[in-house]
Amino acid sequence: MDTAVFRPPQEILDVFWSLSDGTDEERTAGTVKLCKLIEKSSDDIKRQILKYCLDRLIRGLSSNRKFARVGFSVGLVQLLRHFKDLALTSVLDTMKEKLKLVHQEQKSKAAVGDVFMGRAFAISAIIQSGRISQLDDSELDSVLNELLKMSEKKSYLKPVSHKITEDLISQISPEKYEAKIWPKLKVKLQSGWELCTLDKLSLLIRCREMFPKVTKKKFVHKYWGFPLFSEDNDDKLLKAILDTTQKTELLLEKILPHMLKCDRDIVSIWKSIGEKLMQSLRDNRKESMSQRQCVGLQLATKLLSTECTLEQLTEFILIPNLARCLFYFSTQKNDALEKLADALCDQVVVKLKEFDANILEIVKQIWKLEVSLSEPEKSKILNLVSSHNFTRIIDLLSESQAEKYVHILTSAVKGKDKWSILLDSPEKQTKLIESCLRHLQHITCSQKHTTPQLQQSVLSLFLRLACFKVEKKTKSIEHCERCCNYDLEDSRQTLCESSFYKCLDSLSTLKHSQHSKWEQFSKYLQLLCHLVEYIQTLLTTEDIKPLKPWPEEIKSEWNKLFALVTNIKKEVEQEKDVSLSSAFLLLFLFLGINMLTDFKTSTDLLKDVYICYERATKEKKKKKKDDEDEPHWVEVVTEVLLSLLLLPSHLGRVITTTVFKAILGHMTPTAVGLITDVLIPKKVGADDAGGVLVDTGAGGDEDDDEDELEDLDDTSGEDEAENSNEEEMEADEEEEEVDETFRKSVKEALGKAAADKEDESEEEELPDLSDSEMFQLDDMLAEVFRQKKLAGGKKARQEKKKETDNFRIRILDLVETIIKSERCGDFVIDLLKPVLLLMLKTNPVENQVLCDKSKSLFALLRSKAKGQKDSIHSEDYHKNILIELIELAQSVVDSNHLQAVAAACFTVMNLSCGDINKTLPALPSHYVDLLRETLHNVIKKPKNSLQFLSLLIDLDPLKFQMLAPNVLSCLKDESTKTHSKMICCSLLVSLAKKTGTLNDTYKKTLQKWMTEALSYIQELILSLEKQTSKVKFTNNVLSLAVALQSRTDIFQQNPFDVSVSSHLLEIKSSFNTDLRRLANKIIAAIARSHPKVKAATEKKRNKDQVENVSENSPAKKKKKV
Repeated sequence: MDTAVFRPPQEILDVFWSLSDGTDEERTAGTVKLCKLIEKSSDDIKRQILKYCLDRLIRGLSSNRKFARVGFSVGLVQLLRHFKDLALTSVLDTMKEKLKLVHQEQKSKAAVGDVFMGRAFAISAIIQSGRISQLDDSELDSVLNELLKMSEKKSYLKPVSHKITEDLISQISPEKYEAKIWPKLKVKLQSGWELCTLDKLSLLIRCREMFPKVTKKKFVHKYWGFPLFSEDNDDKLLKAILDTTQKTELLLEKILPHMLKCDRDIVSIWKSIGEKLMQSLRDNRKESMSQRQCVGLQLATKLLSTECTLEQLTEFILIPNLARCLFYFSTQKNDALEKLADALCDQVVVKLKEFDANILEIVKQIWKLEVSLSEPEKSKILNLVSSHNFTRIIDLLSESQAEKYVHILTSAVKGKDKWSILLDSPEKQTKLIESCLRHLQHITCSQKHTTPQLQQSVLSLFLRLACFKVEKKTKSIEHCERCCNYDLEDSRQTLCESSFYKCLDSLSTLKHSQHSKWEQFSKYLQLLCHLVEYIQTLLTTEDIKPLKPWPEEIKSEWNKLFALVTNIKKEVEQEKDVSLSSAFLLLFLFLGINMLTDFKTSTDLLKDVYICYERATKEKKKKKKDDEDEPHWVEVVTEVLLSLLLLPSHLGRVITTTVFKAILGHMTPTAVGLITDVLIPKKVGADDAGGVLVDTGAGGDEDDDEDELEDLDDTSGEDEAENSNEEEMEADEEEEEVDETFRKSVKEALGKAAADKEDESEEEELPDLSDSEMFQLDDMLAEVFRQKKLAGGKKARQEKKKETDNFRIRILDLVETIIKSERCGDFVIDLLKPVLLLMLKTNPVENQVLCDKSKSLFALLRSKAKGQKDSIHSEDYHKNILIELIELAQSVVDSNHLQAVAAACFTVMNLSCGDINKTLPALPSHYVDLLRETLHNVIKKPKNSLQFLSLLIDLDPLKFQMLAPNVLSCLKDESTKTHSKMICCSLLVSLAKKTGTLNDTYKKTLQKWMTEALSYIQELILSLEKQTSKVKFTNNVLSLAVALQSRTDIFQQNPFDVSVSSHLLEIKSSFNTDLRRLANKIIAAIARSHPKVKAATEKKRNKDQVENVSENSPAKKKKKV
């Protein structure tokens, strides 16, 4: 058979698709499958199949499809390994036939390159198959010539050619290498370093490794220089590295080990090769420079992974050009140089840990390097010590070294430069001092290094420099022994202030495994007390003044606060757990420190906190109760805490949460109401659902826009009265920046009446306009100004909404604290609806964080409410909340939201109002009456939500069994409409669902109403007619029948009569797919209980099949046509 027209079986053809388009696993499996299929084929066509596969695999090697060349080369290797009798001569002949190099001038460069690449992959497949030794001398000579010719023809084929030649050398015998390979390679390698690439160098190394007796040292010495990687050849090697693209792995994995064998250390190699890679290019080619530096950093990382001494490591990382990249400071995302610098730093950290080095000395040397490189006048600060990687070196300091480093940094900041790291240039000195301040902040907040003494010292320094100035040296006060001061708005002063609050923030949540919560809290209080005492010391010293002058009002407030804090501190020192006193002390301390930056807010809040503390302490001592006309102290404190949450301070939020946990035992429903009022979305119009159904998109904005339009119209008279004032201000307004979009809109409205800038100097008068034209122009201008005001209002609303949502997220932290506390049961009823409304109202597109947070808290609240008791609210209050939730359900449309409302109702019903041990599975009578009323509304009023009641019942059908008699009675009532009957059936399906094991009481209850329902449902089924039955009604009836017969725990045998099965068999042909499926379930269940019915069912089925076959017969189809 002619192979040109030969077509193998389809299953073999399918394998080639997996080779070219599949994944790596599919390609591997495909090659194995191909060989098995060829092996299983009959002997008469096996040769033809093998020839076809060989031709197609080799032809496919020139394909430029993404994975075709890889898949086909793998297939060819497997084919050569599996079929040993497949001659290599035929492979080479097929390669020359299918991958021809003739008529190259008629082909595109890409097509010619694909052919060369295909021939290279074919030769590589022969080598990888392990059969290269089977080639005779002429064939081996041909293969080598092909590879050498390829490397000379196309520059991008040189790496491929050299790699395949290396593989060839690895499998060749010494005799053949000496006789056939080396003579030709010798000619190629005699050019030495001239036009050398890493691929060529790698080939020479392979020749020396495999056949040192043939590729002699004398040859290398003559043409390359010996040792090959001596320092004399470093410049030539560098040129080879730069001339080789994307071959970093050759340098790192193959050439670098040989360099290290030549008695060279990492420093000498780096200075000869790496140093020059990191140098800046004269022509400022940023891309080329970045690539060279990336290669240099990879080389440095590899060098550090080898053996070296601590001295070599230290000298290595202090080499200037390497340090610039190691301590790389970048603000760009996904910076390749930064990632490589991080990898190098990883290696440096590993080595430093191995050597147990003196980290402080290395840190000092890096500081010195920073200074030396920044000393020249024209040079810039390098920011070595500002980089993240330098911070990682600092993290290696021991606790004692960290203390010394803090002392050195503190001295430098105050002007006593022990390491000589400050430059004379004011600008550079400022930058270096800022680096010192950042390092102080980092060490203070480090769990490994921080200590109470260190925290007090550093924070006192930040506080002194940020808020006070020393007019005369005062050695008795810490950080005042030198007159080191920063002016307001100085970058160092601003940094000190921000670092102070960042440290307080970080330390408030810093956890130590060896300390209990109270110990951590107590230490934090001690720190704040120390800072307040330090402030008092500064204020009472004559030669120390605040940067912002303090009026007498502030001083008196401060003195009052300090006196109170001193008294509370004595009381708290004797306590062993968080108490009201410690909570108030924390609040006073925070507000006192906050007075330094925001006096008005702090003093306003302190007035309320003073009163609250007095009432709380009197209540504690049972001396006096709060006046009924005045709010409880905990409610006032709650308002203060909410005010703190409004501050743009994370520390304020942490303090608020801490204080709130302490006063939680005194919380009242009114205090919780203050929190939840912020959560509840504002009502729009008369929507009792709290705005649940109000569109949160453009609709709301349109309403607001209309209101603003009305406001604009109402103020037209005021605008006329202010015209004279506006004319006086025109000169000032012209200097303001003009909104070009608004200018364009005005010009479009004016049309021809608009004057261009070029025409403004001309005194040419515009033509007079008629009254109608003037009125039209006024309307157009009014519309332009109207739209401008609306645009500004919309932006303001969006910003306000964003602020409100962020505030609600903070409020939810307090809600979470209540839920996780022991008093959760008392406030479930207060939190449930607000959290639910927030969850329903929040648009996930606008604020995903708030949406997710509210959902998670709602789920947590439901979970925590199980088994809880409410010792505060009455049963009537619970009932009113349940009524509100049921009314809310009538307004909700979304099924997920409706499910959430049902879950909320179920939670209220399960919440005990008294002793938890008295709680019974059955619902209280006042809930039963309410549910029956709801049931009546659902059945009789179409607008009420059936889905809500079904979802509520589905949560625990046993709890709602008292509704079954009412539903069944309504279903059997002849006056009930069909739609209401459908609702009844649907509710009974929910009530009939099986949930867990039944006790005798519940079993009797279920058996009673189900037996009664069964007889009526059977009558309804028998009354169904083939053509006139309503689909939805039938669906509900059959669904209820399926639900009842599935309760095998109630009915031992199938409860339906045989007549039901017979009737359904007769009429089900008129049913749709859903109805037929339900009918088949009922028939099958009856058939299992009644053998005669089973036989009749099978007979009916066989008859239907015969009818269907005859219906689809050719004769029938022809008649239909």
